[in-house]
Amino acid sequence: MLKKFILLILFIPAVAFSQTSEVSNDVKKHCKAYGDYGFWSEAESVCSVTFKDEKTVMHYVGGWSVEGANGYGQFYKYDADNGTLMSIYKGQFKKSMFNGIGRLEQTYDNSQGESVTRITIGNWENDKASGLIYQKSIHNLTKNEAIFFGNANEGVRHGYSVLEMTRSDSNDTVKTKEVWIANFVDDVWIPKNSKISVLFLDDTSHGWVQHKFFGKDVDSLKSQSAFESEKISIR
Repeated sequence: MLKKFILLILFIPAVAFSQTSEVSNDVKKHCKAYGDYGFWSEAESVCSVTFKDEKTVMHYVGGWSVEGANGYGQFYKYDADNGTLMSIYKGQFKKSMFNGIGRLEQTYDNSQGESVTRITIGNWENDKASGLIYQKSIHNLTKNEAIFFGNANEGVRHGYSVLEMTRSDSNDTVKTKEVWIANFVDDVWIPKNSKISVLFLDDTSHGWVQHKFFGKDVDSLKSQSAFESEKISIR
């Protein structure tokens, strides 16, 4: 499943651009008339459009149809006041919305007014993450990270997932990592229905293989019997 997911991401541009190699004059005309600045490239057979509202400047380049952005494309959103890049999406479009496999990177202020960068990779339906996704959030001041790998339903995390959190000390010299088998309900983490995991830690897997097959002991490694007795069930 993971190999299939990776291959889909790798082959998006090739598949999408094969759909835009021959286009009608109606598509080209529609592209040129779209937004504040529309341009059709004959050389690359793609559409480039830019438009502005009160708060943002948005730019798109990629495949096109008479219904708007279609196939593989790249979308950029900037702050209209200072030109700061707020978000960038690279992936599949349909009817000018994120539809298919894509990667969205956003920088925004959280509820405490702190800058956060969030990267979401996975499937999209009508601009919302849907199905299996990988999501990484980085606190831009503390550099603390949270990685979510699980399901999203209409843009919100929902159900059981693997949640990996990395925290730095005040001097940014020591980092600690926790991995949880986490339960989310409507984008809210429910700790009482979650449990911390040892087996999903990278150090655990690394330590076990080094110990078992190469005779190297790792301090964080549990005994073999302890590993064999542990069972993880995700419902």
